[in-house]
Parts: sequence; structure tokens; C-alpha cells
Amino acid sequence: MDYFFFYGTLRSLPVLEAVIGRPSSGLVFQEAFVPHSELRLVMNESFPVIIFDPKYNGVQGTLVKGLSNEDISRILFFEDVEFIPQKLVAKVEEKNVEAKYFSQKGVRPSGESWSFEKWKNNDDFFDKIRLFFLEKSSWFADPINGLSKHILSMQLGFLLPLFACTKSFLRSLSCVVCLCLEYCV
Repeated sequence: MDYFFFYGTLRSLPVLEAVIGRPSSGLVFQEAFVPHSELRLVMNESFPVIIFDPKYNGVQGTLVKGLSNEDISRILFFEDVEFIPQKLVAKVEEKNVEAKYFSQKGVRPSGESWSFEKWKNNDDFFDKIRLFFLEKSSWFADPINGLSKHILSMQLGFLLPLFACTKSFLRSLSCVVCLCLEYCV
């Protein structure tokens, strides 16, 4: 079974579980460190990319083991063609562990750093995400009207900052709608 190293938004359990469409209880998580790396915002986007240079201190992230083929397919859809799986070596308690990570392909890093801690501490944002997914339980009674009502209501408006613009927004929106439809059927 392969390890995956997550350095960005997939480190968040609510995001990871939404993307893979199931609870993460069967997965194994370990904090890991990748030396000589740094996180930067992708140019004109709101998500990070990891870049490498001997002058960089390194990046904290999460190693995940136990992802199924379906989980990986969902993550690949979420990451789109902008990121492709590559290998790296992460350190876990001074041991080297080979893992896959999502490498940039056709994206340009900006000069602005990105912090997972700062991103995840946006409490208002995560409260709205939790509320949105808790309210989806009403969709089971009337999936078509319930889903339409939530999509058309202001409940979806809070998602706009999460999903950057244009292609990233459309890809992420289609992922959310697919996940919602899967839960409703």
C-alpha cells in the first residue's frame, strides 16, 4: 500500500472525507516533514503548490496510508490535470519514507507563501462548511428539490472563496455536486 503526502487542503479531514466520499476512519495518518521545500500559492489561485530548493527549510504535512483505488481516483479528479502524482522522501521520526505527492504540472507558484495553519484556522469558513454538509441530510427526503434549494440558496455562496476562479471553481463545484448527488441517491 502506498503512502501519500498531503501538504495543502487535503490535510483537512473534512476536505479529505468530502473528496473521497467516505469517513477516514480506516486510514492511517502520520505527521511528516519534507526538507528543502516550501509552500507557495499557485499564481492567481487560492491553493498551494510545493516547491523544492536546498535553501528552503521544509514543509510539514501528513502521510496517509490506506487509500483505496477509488479514493485515489477521486483525489485525482479533485486535483485535476494541474497536479500529477510524483514520488518524494518524507521524514517521519527521523526515518525516511517514500511517498507520492501531487506535483505541479502547468501551474506557476507565486511569490506568496501558503500556510495550512492559517488556512485551517479560518473558523467562520469551516463552520459554514460543517453547516452546509450537516444540512444535506434534508436532501434524503426530497433529493431533487432539496439539492436544488441548497444549490440556489445562499448556502453555496460561502464556497466561492474555497474554490478559486474559472477552471478551478468549475472543477471543484462539479466535485461537490457529484458528491452531493451520490449521497442523495
